[in-house]
Amino acid sequence: MQKLSLFIFFLYIYGKGYCGEHDYFFPSAKKDSNFVIKHRCGFKTYPPHVDPVTHYFVLRNQQGPGARRFFRATGWVFAVEACEMALLFNTTEGYSKWNTSQLNDIKGHYTNAFTMPPVIDKDPWVTNYLGHPYQGAFDYNALRSQGAPVWQSALFALLQSTTWEYLIEGSEERPSIQDLITTPVLGSLFGELMHYSTMQMAKDGFKWYEELFVLIGNPTYFLNNGFKFARHAKKPADL
Repeated sequence: MQKLSLFIFFLYIYGKGYCGEHDYFFPSAKKDSNFVIKHRCGFKTYPPHVDPVTHYFVLRNQQGPGARRFFRATGWVFAVEACEMALLFNTTEGYSKWNTSQLNDIKGHYTNAFTMPPVIDKDPWVTNYLGHPYQGAFDYNALRSQGAPVWQSALFALLQSTTWEYLIEGSEERPSIQDLITTPVLGSLFGELMHYSTMQMAKDGFKWYEELFVLIGNPTYFLNNGFKFARHAKKPADL
């Protein structure tokens, strides 16, 4: 119980940012190492904003603790996955490929998932090569749209894909080889393309059709940052 309390306390402190004075560099600081902003820790939030000095658009949590980005991104991903599970439970067996007569055998399904190798599923190609990469891009940009670097966002997409296949969908079927590959790999590639496109649009503020494009192709940017902040930025964050 004591170890659990310490662990929870550690997560709480790390998520808020530990006390003391810390340096956070704005994007332009990459060109000028002497330009640095000091702040005192506390119960801070890190909303998206335009820095008044550099006029750069700073993404939500871009200058905050990594744990804050991780937990926020995980919350969005889990919310979407919960909706996906609800839809799969209410679709026909021909689409989900789940044997509805065996839905109560969760223990058996998990045993198969963790003791047997992944299988090549028979889902439609639209699901495997469009749907799953789109989901991977959502996972990727849930973190990337908060200012996380490419490698962290790609690892996050891989983590979420593996979690979905083994811990969530594994309750009903064995993990899919295609999904384990296409979701994080193609998803990260597509996600970075969407992120780059979004940040280019943010230079001069979003036009209505650009907002529609982002809502469809990069929804987590909107969920994390909205659109109103970018309208006042001279240029997007240099990520």
